[in-house]
Amino acid sequence: MKLFIFFISILIISCSREDTRSVIAIKPEWKEFNSKDSIPKQLNAVLFALNGETKIANPNEDYNATDVVEIELLDRKLRLLSKKDSNWRMIYEEGGIANYDVYIECEIRNDSLFNVKIGYPSQLIETNDNLTAFLKQGKMQLHKMKVSYK
Repeated sequence: MKLFIFFISILIISCSREDTRSVIAIKPEWKEFNSKDSIPKQLNAVLFALNGETKIANPNEDYNATDVVEIELLDRKLRLLSKKDSNWRMIYEEGGIANYDVYIECEIRNDSLFNVKIGYPSQLIETNDNLTAFLKQGKMQLHKMKVSYK
């Protein structure tokens, strides 16, 4: 019986002890969106500043990828849209004679736009992991852009 009480005491003490091991902070992941309707209005202001309009096709929709004018098709197609904390990333494909991708990154805090940068990736980027690696390797030059958002 004494042995039983001893083990119960040890169990209670060990369960009530505070865990002193270090806690590893988990970094938040990029949340991806698959619809143009998810583009925040502040990021639409950047699209307007670059193109004079905000019209863009969803990732699964057809768009005008060539220089042949297709009135019913849009000239841009959303390829990647993601958010982590207050940081946003977007890649869209621009149709025309020289089909190319445009990368936009910015920070949106309190309904305001900060640190807007654009770049033109030289290779196809399909995921946030690819994009992060591409940026870390310095394979794309980013340019700061001033955009007024009201």
